[in-house]
Amino acid sequence: MSMRTFSVFLLISFAIAPAAVHAAGTGGLALYLFSLQIVELINHVFVPFIYTIGFVIFVWGCFKYFIYGADSEEERKKGRDLVVWTLVGFFLMTSLWGLVNILTGTLNFGIFGNTTPPVPTLPTGAN
Repeated sequence: MSMRTFSVFLLISFAIAPAAVHAAGTGGLALYLFSLQIVELINHVFVPFIYTIGFVIFVWGCFKYFIYGADSEEERKKGRDLVVWTLVGFFLMTSLWGLVNILTGTLNFGIFGNTTPPVPTLPTGAN
């Protein structure tokens, strides 16, 4: 399965999971739980792994700039470029992650828990 096919599959499963739970009962529940597991995998494994790789690259760029390339202007330039692009990458990853959280909180997707407030009711009069 290609990465593009897998991405389309994930997009479709996230889009139809809440409706499938409502319409299909337990079969839809399995799909919904699967999509929750995918989200948990992304949140707790892939994103920290990507940030870790970025941090390692940042440290390597600092090493190339300050220690390895201390006497070579070309190596210092490579290290500086690596540090700058790593910082740009961190900024973009954090910005996109914040945007995703704002959208999921604003649009109340339901994948991340039901945050709908309860419906107000009138008192019954029995005290």
